Amino acid sequence: MGAHRSHMRRTLLTAGLALASGRLSPSALAAPPALLLAGEPLPPFTFEQGGRPAGLHWELCEHVMRELGQPVRWALMPWRRALMDLSMGQLGGIIGTTRGHMNEREAQMVFSEEPLSHVSNHFVSLSERPVRFDGLFTLRGLRVAVLGGYQHSPDFMAAPYFYRQSAFNHAQCLRMLLIGRVDVALVDLAATRYFIHAEGLRERLLIDPEPYGSGRLLLGLSRSDAHAELMRRFDDALRRFKRERAYVLMLERYGLKRADVEARS
Repeated sequence: MGAHRSHMRRTLLTAGLALASGRLSPSALAAPPALLLAGEPLPPFTFEQGGRPAGLHWELCEHVMRELGQPVRWALMPWRRALMDLSMGQLGGIIGTTRGHMNEREAQMVFSEEPLSHVSNHFVSLSERPVRFDGLFTLRGLRVAVLGGYQHSPDFMAAPYFYRQSAFNHAQCLRMLLIGRVDVALVDLAATRYFIHAEGLRERLLIDPEPYGSGRLLLGLSRSDAHAELMRRFDDALRRFKRERAYVLMLERYGLKRADVEARS
């Protein structure tokens, strides 16, 4: 019994010295409760695969939060429901959000300064019937697949000389193009790269090199002092991870390169 007590004292003393020296974090002794994060179905960023969470943004958030000692849980849901659940205190955060057109979501959330990814929309056409975009009049008489509910520039949305056909997601836009229901699709670059990678369609689709609109997708956490501090640590850790080889390999799993998700210089 005396030997057992002596061993326990040595173990506790070792842990105390490690904690004091910074070699053992407090989270190693008592992990914080899991943070519930939501994302909408949006390959390659957030989606479900084999009943499990998948996607570049989910992997980034899970990896970085794990490095910080913060467990996370996953919920896949439509964008509007995620905003509602967050306002009711049922979510810890939203993956792949924006600050809003007028930064109106600042009152609800604290945001990462380092984006999960930069996004850009491009015109995509069939390789056998290429459409080279050179201003909106290039689209005269054409049928253009667009993401329903997404607001492009006022000129694009109001132009009377081409036809906009809405789809539920980027993949549906591209499938409409492949079966001839539209002549061109205006879709996210990374989503298109992933679709080509997953479906093996490299030779069939042509991506116009010039973006038509761009933005940043962020992690947003419900607003609190604790989440503001967590987000500062998240930003630093995400920037470090993006410099590692593991980040490049993560992109490659989704058929992506750095240029597909980073801002143009």
